[in-house]
Amino acid sequence: MRGLVESHLPRHRGVRVTDEEGRVVVELHVAVDWGVSIPALGREVQQRVAGYLERMADVHPAAIDVVVDEIGPA
Repeated sequence: MRGLVESHLPRHRGVRVTDEEGRVVVELHVAVDWGVSIPALGREVQQRVAGYLERMADVHPAAIDVVVDEIGPA
């Protein structure tokens, strides 16, 4: 399952896909501009990644974790 998901997600630093007991878990590390609503951005990223994986790989991830590593100037 992990290989299938990884084949549809571009390889980038900050993207990790794991298979935990048959469940796909995606972890994304992002940098955010100052003033951006982090909760809203996190929800949007989760929705877009889930939609992409469902369309491209017919995979429904158990979790999509968005980790903010940096907040910087816009």
